[in-house]
Amino acid sequence: MKKESDHLYFIDNIKIALIMLVVAHHAGQAYGPGGWWYFLDDESINWLGRFFSVNAAFFMSMFFFLSAYFLPQSIARKGPKRFLKERLIRIGIPLLLGFLVIIPILMYLYYINFRDYEPISFFSYYVNIFFGLGSEPTNWSGPSWPDMQFGHLWFLEHLLVYAVVFS
Repeated sequence: MKKESDHLYFIDNIKIALIMLVVAHHAGQAYGPGGWWYFLDDESINWLGRFFSVNAAFFMSMFFFLSAYFLPQSIARKGPKRFLKERLIRIGIPLLLGFLVIIPILMYLYYINFRDYEPISFFSYYVNIFFGLGSEPTNWSGPSWPDMQFGHLWFLEHLLVYAVVFS
């Protein structure tokens, strides 16, 4: 059992600061240069580009570093089997739900609103475009074919892979 005196409060402060940077980074992307957003104004706030460059160089890496630092201790305390079971529940289920439900909905909305293709039903998009079971549309404008991706859940995917590989 962990004693209260063993708690590393400065780590909490680092995580809070990093979370604030993540929020500032994503909130600023609609106004800064070089980023992509659904709606862009002709003008952008140029200094945000410098902020994005410096911030992106370390903020997510620092989260992964903190996670990796405490990973061996957590595996030793719980045992590899229990640790993996808990990770699959805590990270795997939300990742799977996001991959199968949330991301396809977001990608479908993007497909029908920002790509120059004929409108299709969500089910048709889900099967044929997201999972790629249909043929690739002419002049495909996506970053890759099929549209299947983890989107903003990429970090959960990474955490789960690292936990599996390490344990």
